[in-house]
Amino acid sequence: MVDDFASRIPICPELSLKEKSTEENVDYNEFLNHLKNQKSDQEMADELGITPKTAEHLRKHFETVGVHSLLGQD
Repeated sequence: MVDDFASRIPICPELSLKEKSTEENVDYNEFLNHLKNQKSDQEMADELGITPKTAEHLRKHFETVGVHSLLGQD
């Protein structure tokens, strides 16, 4: 029964936001702080030294997947 339960854990194939941030050379905590302060993609890009498209991609990842790659976790 335990094996059956493990197969139903809702794992998302996406990387976590922290892993994605690291891939883009973006400080994870700073990025989260910008999200918390509702910065625009352009503002985040200017302050983090990335393109607005990268900021948008990371923000959308946060909005759809969240912080972790496990879905349904509180």
